[in-house]
Amino acid sequence: MPDFTEEVHFHCASVEDYSTEIKGSTGTHKVWVGRANWPGAAQYEFQCDCKGFKFRKTCKHIKQVKESESYCGWHQMIGGGEVVRDENNVACCPECGNLAIAMRYAV
Repeated sequence: MPDFTEEVHFHCASVEDYSTEIKGSTGTHKVWVGRANWPGAAQYEFQCDCKGFKFRKTCKHIKQVKESESYCGWHQMIGGGEVVRDENNVACCPECGNLAIAMRYAV
């Protein structure tokens, strides 16, 4: 069995906890990031309360949020960069200044 090395990478809190409302053609829809909707899920995904999402697992409202500046979604493993520290030495996202969360990964 191969040996694993543990690495710590940070991501913006918005990767785990984000929600907004988007005006659509049939009213206002809630778009949020939450734990994937399957048993034992460990990854976070966009979700929407519109009918399109229920059938396709994606929709134009999610696309709109991803393209907006309101959602950061920074992840050190994907986008690179280093966290910044505030005056209390708390790790913050380098993109938006929100809380940065440390995660351990086996590589």
